[in-house]
Amino acid sequence: MATALSPLRLRIGAFAKKTGLSRDTIRFYERKGLLLPTVEANGYRTFDQRAVERAQAIQVAQGLGFSLAEIGRTIVEWELKGLTRAQRLKFIDEKTAELATRIAQLERMKRYLELKGAWIRAGEQGVPPLLVDTLTGPGRRRAGPVRGMTGRAGARVG
Repeated sequence: MATALSPLRLRIGAFAKKTGLSRDTIRFYERKGLLLPTVEANGYRTFDQRAVERAQAIQVAQGLGFSLAEIGRTIVEWELKGLTRAQRLKFIDEKTAELATRIAQLERMKRYLELKGAWIRAGEQGVPPLLVDTLTGPGRRRAGPVRGMTGRAGARVG
């Protein structure tokens, strides 16, 4: 157990167990610059508490749909560039706005799936809900079939 006098230093196996990441994933994250272990005098790579927290943040961000490239840019901006307080606040505001956009997109996709499910449950009668309607709003349906969205015999696929 780490104390104030002995900081947490985990080798890759213990780090994998603590974070739930595989060794291969940890090595991949190292190659991508997402995790930066300390190399000990004996050549072993060790990970501290900050690396544990970063690994957990990476997992959460991936679960929310962020790409590793986006996560990497965030790490570089936040941790490695030595941002001023004003720059950190601007960065946080920008990321908050990005999340709000993603949430709105996910809400529209959820609405489409709800409408599509209700249409199927009702026996697939009438015009099926189209994804384009939930993305652009009602009343903005494109005329005619959407290119690449037809099935057999020209039947529309929604």
